[in-house]
Amino acid sequence: MRAKVHNDNIYPYKERFKGDMIEIPPKSFIEMDYEEAIDFRGTFNSIIRDADGQPKAESYKMIRVEPLGDPKDAVVKADPNKCQACGKVLKNQMELAQHIFDEHPEMLDPESKDQATANLKKMAQGKGK
Repeated sequence: MRAKVHNDNIYPYKERFKGDMIEIPPKSFIEMDYEEAIDFRGTFNSIIRDADGQPKAESYKMIRVEPLGDPKDAVVKADPNKCQACGKVLKNQMELAQHIFDEHPEMLDPESKDQATANLKKMAQGKGK
């Protein structure tokens, strides 16, 4: 599904997104795939400041996404095997749990970490049967 990505600012908006330079003229729009548009809207660039430390309005990201087609088709379904911290897609839930445990332990509080260890052991035992 496609979507219009509107720049509601009175200044042109430019951003490098997934290796491509995206440029949207002021008070205009471009078309993108809906899921890409949602990702683009969610990225953050630092606000540029002038010599006095005041934010420059031309650096504001004033993006609005308008789905083209039936809005019911615009629901973005999350991949259940995708790590929300780094975006890596794994083969299954067990690999995802192990990845989070190994690569993002700071995301787990001590109680959750103990539970995750127990769950990983149970999952590993179940897999071997």
